[in-house]
Amino acid sequence: MHLILILLMLCSGAIMISLKYNKRFEITISFWTFMIISILYFFGLVGLLNMGVYIVAAIGLFSVIFCGYYILKNNERVIDIAKSPGFVMFILFFVLAWWTQRGRMLTSWDEFSHWGTVVRNMYIFNAFGNHPEATTIFKGYPPATALLEYFWVKLSGSFTDGNLYRAMNMLYFALMLPVFSNLKWKQFSKIVIRFIFVLILPLAFFQDFYTNIMVDAILGVMFASILINYYVNEMDTFKIVNISLALFVLTITKAAGFGLAIISIIIMAVDLLFIKRKDLMLYINGRTKLDIFKKMLLVICPILACLISKYSWSAYLKLTSTDVAWDTSAISLVNIKRLFNGSAPHYQMITIKNFFNAFTEFFLTNYTLKISFMGWIVILIALSIILTDIVSPQKERARLKLATISIFIGAALYTLSLLILYLFTYSEYEAIKLASYSRYASTYLLGILIFIVVTICLKEQTGLINIKTSVTCLILLFLLLIIRVTPIVSSILLAPCSTKSTVASRERYAPINRVKGEVNPKTDSFYFISVASNGYDYWVSRYNITPLQTNLYPCSWSLGKPYYKGDVWSQDISANDWAKELRKEYTYVYIFKTNDIFNKNYGKLFEGGGKSIKNNTLYHVKKGNDSVVLQK
Repeated sequence: MHLILILLMLCSGAIMISLKYNKRFEITISFWTFMIISILYFFGLVGLLNMGVYIVAAIGLFSVIFCGYYILKNNERVIDIAKSPGFVMFILFFVLAWWTQRGRMLTSWDEFSHWGTVVRNMYIFNAFGNHPEATTIFKGYPPATALLEYFWVKLSGSFTDGNLYRAMNMLYFALMLPVFSNLKWKQFSKIVIRFIFVLILPLAFFQDFYTNIMVDAILGVMFASILINYYVNEMDTFKIVNISLALFVLTITKAAGFGLAIISIIIMAVDLLFIKRKDLMLYINGRTKLDIFKKMLLVICPILACLISKYSWSAYLKLTSTDVAWDTSAISLVNIKRLFNGSAPHYQMITIKNFFNAFTEFFLTNYTLKISFMGWIVILIALSIILTDIVSPQKERARLKLATISIFIGAALYTLSLLILYLFTYSEYEAIKLASYSRYASTYLLGILIFIVVTICLKEQTGLINIKTSVTCLILLFLLLIIRVTPIVSSILLAPCSTKSTVASRERYAPINRVKGEVNPKTDSFYFISVASNGYDYWVSRYNITPLQTNLYPCSWSLGKPYYKGDVWSQDISANDWAKELRKEYTYVYIFKTNDIFNKNYGKLFEGGGKSIKNNTLYHVKKGNDSVVLQK
């Protein structure tokens, strides 16, 4: 029932905007989704996140009444929207999201370390993830996608992992819906081709796109949607406001979103300066000076939206004494200069070498063809040539050529900024290994791919020479050759089996849920132990028992000397020192996984000695005058 309510709110809100501003549903659905996120964001800034849900729900209820009024008046515009391919595709996508995510549970490391845990805390405390009692680690991460997921689970009335996936899936589908905006039902073959495009494009770089709630992929989709909106639609006030809203949300999705927003603004500014200057002047022109001033203010709204988003979050973090997501204090001209005069740390030089080697040696796509970053650049350049020299009308080719040149220059800027982040914000271990390189590098490439393919679809004309009307089919066949599409089969056709596997993978972590009845989150905290573990056990368990507090600092879940070659996770601490720590800060210890070495080294702290230490067991920290005993 709750899913019908959410669908009704999403559709009615977008239809109301369509009727009010005479825009297609395919355009207004993303506008309305961004509005929901923005409203929740501003209420969250003042500590009234729960109130934000009620406000959005009230607007949704009003939109239902508004649409019902139009239907009673026999207004054909509502019927036309409901019969359009875009609207029907959105309903179909919603059904797919419902089907594929039924019973699915989180399984990815980063979902437990942040992206899922932050939503769970928001649901419990009705506040951002930096709430004082929250169990989130990265409290300074921007909250855009988490807000949409929070809204989804609040309307659902209970917290389930599957609804987090549904919220992210529908955000993606809303952003991609404009690809259907110029189609009618008689063009059914094109509808099918574009439907397949929507399903497979993210899989080029993110094979787990539909079963992971991390935001690196959706950043690229947002970036593409902004440029598509700008280059495909005529300039008017709604378009400017829509782009501004998208830039606002992009900036508070992740720290990298601000960089993508700046690149987007530069690309659009270049077009306005060199190609669309006359159109800009015609738009600004008004009858009075006040009209001109209003139009000029609107033109700079995208910049203002980006800055307001960036600095409102920064101010909020400062006011709440929350550490920023990325510490960029080490990025300075002095430190950059050291890279060129040979005085930089040796690991930074190794990182630079590894980074440039990754351009050709690290495969972002590993299917029929193994394709590196450089390989994808070549493919995207080829697709851009198809867009500018074959598909586009003659009068638009110069503009789109400049657009693609600007976008590829943006790729260079984005890649350079990524290298700088590795050099100055990552630990030595992460920098040398280029941690998460494929995810970060793929964000911008996915944005370029979606922009080019969707723009080709929207520029493809009927009634022209055959090569123009069949080019999308040829591109689809090529992409099917290089993109592994098995996730679609496993996630959709075999969804019940796929979701059951996630449930099975989480079963071994279920016993810890029993501690919720023993531990008081207001007064107690417990120390989690998983010996010789890389930390996955720790993060899953933390997620399961949120909001209960556990040991936070890195590599504290495994105690003792390294248990195997490459064990960088274990903390070498004596039994006496651990006892002092427990006495000072903890009331319980939970043993998820132990072994004979741990039992021997720390057994003296347990009542009954090392033989009494068992897996999946809770121990109370009994504190004497100068001793600690762990009682089962």
